[in-house]
Amino acid sequence: MTELVFLGGALGAGAALLAVMAWHERGPVDLQTVELRFDHDVTAAAVEAALGSIAGLPSQAVVLLDVKATETGLRHFLHAPQQTLDTLRSQWRGLIPGLRM
Repeated sequence: MTELVFLGGALGAGAALLAVMAWHERGPVDLQTVELRFDHDVTAAAVEAALGSIAGLPSQAVVLLDVKATETGLRHFLHAPQQTLDTLRSQWRGLIPGLRM
């Protein structure tokens, strides 16, 4: 599980940096926010596959992954335009069946 947290944090930081760079170049985008909640049995391979699906989005897509640490644990958020959220939700449903968005 520690590997999954580290992997998610590292990938989230990289994705956040890329999203900020893309947003800065293209101007403001109307981003919607959803919280990602994972079942306890999620595997690192499933999360890697889900994050890999972001690469298949159109080049103008903006996706920001955010991890916040609280006193009760880690919270994961996804920020993207509604159309991109809908696309990722349908793709990730098959890759991580226990994912709640």
